Amino acid sequence: MPPMTPPEDLQAVRNLAGTFPGLQLDAQLDERLAKAAGFRNFVARAYEHLDMKRVHASAKEGSSNLLAFLRIARGVVTSR
Repeated sequence: MPPMTPPEDLQAVRNLAGTFPGLQLDAQLDERLAKAAGFRNFVARAYEHLDMKRVHASAKEGSSNLLAFLRIARGVVTSR
């Protein structure tokens, strides 16, 4: 996992949330989604140096974060 999440990844997640009125992401989910974006960028740049066990673990954990985001987004969309 990259040692640090770039601030622009966290800002991108917050911008996404700000695009949809009523989409409230808690700070922890914000950060986890930003780390997922940072990890994707890390994987894209350092593919030949990856520890595939860590990639697999991150992919498994990341899916729960994405599902949490989608549940929140669905609630916003269906309440309109």
